[in-house]
Amino acid sequence: MRRKLIVLIDFSSYSEPLVKFALNWANELDLDLVFVHQITAIVPAMTDNESRLQIVASEKNDALTRLRLLVQKYNSGKLMPQYQVTDKPLRFYLPHLLADRADDLIMAGLKGTGILKRVFLGSTVAKIIEELDYITVAMPGKISGLIPRHMTIAVNYRYPANENALTSLIGLMLPSLVKIELISIVTSADDEAEVEAYLKKLQQRLPENITSAYHLYNGKDAFSMVKSHCVTQVDTVLVVQKGSRTLKDHLFRRFFVNELVYDGSIPLIVLPL
Repeated sequence: MRRKLIVLIDFSSYSEPLVKFALNWANELDLDLVFVHQITAIVPAMTDNESRLQIVASEKNDALTRLRLLVQKYNSGKLMPQYQVTDKPLRFYLPHLLADRADDLIMAGLKGTGILKRVFLGSTVAKIIEELDYITVAMPGKISGLIPRHMTIAVNYRYPANENALTSLIGLMLPSLVKIELISIVTSADDEAEVEAYLKKLQQRLPENITSAYHLYNGKDAFSMVKSHCVTQVDTVLVVQKGSRTLKDHLFRRFFVNELVYDGSIPLIVLPL
């Protein structure tokens, strides 16, 4: 069975670049493609149940037509995507589509988020990462729609990566990858020898037929240093690990991943637990 790429479309100005991304990825990586839109389903409070169902059904039909037209604008006809429109919260609806297959992917657009929206609304991508355990691809709207040729994997020896998910992701993208780079931030609280030993161990488990390297950076601000590294790279995607349920790991990873999501300038893949 082929892997699925579930693409979240909200009809914002970022939707067209995201559709192009998704079509390129599905075509080159041989993925089944499903486009998903969540409607707001605004219904007057005093509406009876039958009228409410009619309003929701009408909104779903309109959104489905709009979704098909958007994708067909860029689909050459080689791919046969599916289209889904729901009024349910995505955290409940998406697992139904993914059927507990851990190697399927969710793709969404990164917009960058101002401080007020962070506080009051948060980010759909951040919520999906937090609440679901699937590989999540988050792409800025201004990045080329081509498959990244360079993968940068940010790791921390204190909080090991999900190596099964990482191996699955690399295997999927291997035909297009030219180089894999492992990076880690070393702070004053870290044992640099342990950091390097962990990077070497991960590097030895990478495919032998692809160029790989690792780098250590000294500093306190992991977000700024990782971002500075990535913006110097061409055609790269950053891979990070979602935090575990332990409090210290969870808080560290959640802050780090959310900062990358809210920044919205780096192509990002988040590994599940």
